[in-house]
Amino acid sequence: MQKIKLKLNVSNLNAILQILSIYENGFKAENFVFKAILSISDDLYSKLLRKAITERKNDKIFTISFKYHEAYALEAILRHFISNADEAYSDPYVKNTAHVIANKIHQEL
Repeated sequence: MQKIKLKLNVSNLNAILQILSIYENGFKAENFVFKAILSISDDLYSKLLRKAITERKNDKIFTISFKYHEAYALEAILRHFISNADEAYSDPYVKNTAHVIANKIHQEL
């Protein structure tokens, strides 16, 4: 199966890592499907954190490849974050980045 490729910059990557860290730390899943997605997101968090470390001084756009299930899980988490982000979480850049990346992934899927 073909890999899903996303073009990101360091700011986009850091926004995604902020969202994934919210779901990694103490989030309770309501059903089995979301538990599976959270399980995949643990691996995604590690993968993206390694990429953030290697690209931390890079100002250019770079490409990250995801397996289909990784891209699906990332889109599901971003969509869940978008729909459930309360008003207390007020960083508009992170919310906007979640919208943009989720739409990019949806186009690739």
